[in-house]
Amino acid sequence: NCTQKLTLHFRAQEDVWWHETSDRTVALDGHDDSNVVLVAGKVGGLWSNLGPPAGVTPVLCTTLISAMAHDGDYLYIGGIFKNFDANAGLDYVARWDGAAWSAMGPASAGTGAVNAMLLLPDGRIVIGGDFLNWGGAGTADYAVIYDPTTNTYAAMAAGPGDVVNDLALDPLTGNLLAACGTTGVLSWNGVAWTALGLPFGVTNYRSICFTPDGSPS
Repeated sequence: NCTQKLTLHFRAQEDVWWHETSDRTVALDGHDDSNVVLVAGKVGGLWSNLGPPAGVTPVLCTTLISAMAHDGDYLYIGGIFKNFDANAGLDYVARWDGAAWSAMGPASAGTGAVNAMLLLPDGRIVIGGDFLNWGGAGTADYAVIYDPTTNTYAAMAAGPGDVVNDLALDPLTGNLLAACGTTGVLSWNGVAWTALGLPFGVTNYRSICFTPDGSPS
């Protein structure tokens, strides 16, 4: 049997359809049942649902939203779920346009858990997690790039070769850094991945960010 649990996940989001009352909102997901997820936004001190509670299909008794991103037009979510909001094919990722949830790219493109999302300066979104052959592409493993303009995915060479737990953009070089499970930290320059080693000699890096001077931590 699936156990009930409550999961809260916060991200600061820019929200275009609430600009008249506030230029910032906080997006939240929560659930007390593995078959229902609620996504809400807080504006001007008031909480509002982003659509009704969304029915989902759990994956191995687990339902979780673990990543969010916003590009000014859509709120994107990723995690562990299938058929989000009872829509067949909204697996592991979905997007909200202010009125309804829809697929990111082709239906059923998602093939595994999403742990991180990162909005790039050019408007594309990097998705990282524990998945293989995302969108049916043989090299779309552990990390892919989503283009909202074309609503398509692109592989990132052969992928980082390991589960991606978090993503960050290097403010000095513009390179993307991925915190991975056993391979440590990897850097993507737009063409290829480069291993940066295992800081402190440990594995399974869960998070990564940059200080104001551009130093990773």
